[in-house]
Amino acid sequence: MNTAATEPSWLIDPAEVSAIETFLLRRMREHASGDHASVFAGSGFDVRGLREWEPGDGMSAIDWAQSSINNFSPLISRQLEQDSAATVMVAADASLSTHCGPAGAQLRTTILRCLAVLGLSAAFSQDRFGLVAFDDHGRPLGILRPRAGKAHVMHCLSLYARCSDDRQAGSGELIPQLESHLRSSSLLVLVSDCLLAGVDELIERFAVLTGEHDVLVVMVDARPVFAVPPVSAGWLEIYDVETGESRTVSRAAAGEMIERVDEWQHARVRHARSRGLDVVRVGAGRWELEETLSTCFASRRLQKMRG
Repeated sequence: MNTAATEPSWLIDPAEVSAIETFLLRRMREHASGDHASVFAGSGFDVRGLREWEPGDGMSAIDWAQSSINNFSPLISRQLEQDSAATVMVAADASLSTHCGPAGAQLRTTILRCLAVLGLSAAFSQDRFGLVAFDDHGRPLGILRPRAGKAHVMHCLSLYARCSDDRQAGSGELIPQLESHLRSSSLLVLVSDCLLAGVDELIERFAVLTGEHDVLVVMVDARPVFAVPPVSAGWLEIYDVETGESRTVSRAAAGEMIERVDEWQHARVRHARSRGLDVVRVGAGRWELEETLSTCFASRRLQKMRG
């Protein structure tokens, strides 16, 4: 992967990230104040070890004394951990189906917004946030271990964008990769459009983890991107982003696609809930997405503290 490449054009604007952060600060304060355990309870931070500096590390984490031994090449960061902090690990769908939709309104843009809301919510609560992006076959494409801070969240957003653009085949197993970064009971979030061929098997594997972790499925509503545009033509040429094939179909047949997608996603929701998983379905609307996910995160965070 070429980390020096420019950011993808579809990556959400930094101003939008700032707007999301402002909304979350106001919204999360409503949940963090009141008669319940403090979000910041605990004896403080413990140093768990030292490692080389990586993108996403804050300046305050740099051990300047240790770095000076090697003439600041490389910089050395302290691994800090707070006893009261939780771990939020997200498995984000970067498969080809997430490329559906017009420029600026693709499914992967909505997934990226979901990651921003979840990551910034975790940063507000001083929780650790980690990411695994996976391909069409549920194989990891890129991984960032859980860390705290907004800088790390931004690094996760950039990683997802690059993984989505590279279109390379992943390697390894998703669930073992997730579990390797979890030392205690954590919040696991699957963010996907659920249009994968093996999505039912993926749901089954996440359902097994509910005995030890709090598992949440965030399903991105795919109906809007399959809606037929208002055109007078009786025949339309449609393009399959997964196979690269084009096909000419009648306008009526193209209009039926949105119903088929809706039925498919509803079936996946029923399957996940039958296996004991909580499912949240979100659309592309920014404010509804932010309100839904921030409220869901805050309620689960408070349940953990009270438990």
